[in-house]
Amino acid sequence: MLSLVLGCLDLKQAMRCRSVCVKWAAVRASMPRLVVRNHHRLAYFISAVVPRQVSTLELRSIQFTTTLLATLSEVETLHLNTWMAGENVLVPTLWPALCTVVMHKLNEADDLSWLRALHYLRCLDVAFLFLKETHLINIGVLTSLQTLKIASSCMSKTGASALSSLVSLTSLDIGDNQELDDETLASLRTLTSLRTLEANALPLVTDAGVAALAALPKLQYLDLRLTKITGTTLERLTALKILVLRYCDQLTDGLRLPPALEQLDLSFSRHVTAQSAQRFASISTLREVNVTGCFSRKVLDSVRASLPLLAKFEPSLR
Repeated sequence: MLSLVLGCLDLKQAMRCRSVCVKWAAVRASMPRLVVRNHHRLAYFISAVVPRQVSTLELRSIQFTTTLLATLSEVETLHLNTWMAGENVLVPTLWPALCTVVMHKLNEADDLSWLRALHYLRCLDVAFLFLKETHLINIGVLTSLQTLKIASSCMSKTGASALSSLVSLTSLDIGDNQELDDETLASLRTLTSLRTLEANALPLVTDAGVAALAALPKLQYLDLRLTKITGTTLERLTALKILVLRYCDQLTDGLRLPPALEQLDLSFSRHVTAQSAQRFASISTLREVNVTGCFSRKVLDSVRASLPLLAKFEPSLR
């Protein structure tokens, strides 16, 4: 993929060198990605060099008005990383066809209300940002969203309840938000199109929250690493195919796996017993298991012998 980084060049010399336009003429019609870094003398360079067909635009530490980029009318994916305060409200006007927005930093005055005007928005990534309840309310009205990444955002339980209206979501990442609990997972029952859920590093989540996920008929991928589940309610997730349970220290004899499971990661869940592992043999669809750091040599040999149909078995000694 070809990238053009503006701001790393000496634009003063570039503007004097007419040949720069000739050098880029061959790629004007096919350059898919543009990265714009901090520089205020871009009007000529953009109009002379940048193709109109840029589909991915990344703005880094921008200190000039974004109207200079208005000619890039076909942008579909936008990465925002610190630019002039108040400029975000111009985004829907400049690039109305945006399908994906990735935000790396958030201005203090930005409440994300401008996202409402992006009628084609399908993917939003606001992970690792500090989100207040106002932000989540404005995200909650984006009912056409299909993918939402909101991990490590200091999201509160109250704010998380706003996500229950995103009925078109197929993929959701809410990991590493320390306040979220079983009630939060229960509030996701309305997201019946959900196929992928990353709910890792949620220390308040237990088997009760997992049981509520049985209301999601299309859920196929679930990441519950670093949670407090014992695994007694996992068998209710009848459509689940991929399950990640790394570092789940509460998993013991009670582990009951989904009946259609194909891939299982139990690595470093150190209290999983041989008795639980023997039940793996009853799942005819299971093809990949990772039990790294789980069993002693004796137990490991026993587990391997009970699973002759596995295509991939990844063990190592504790």
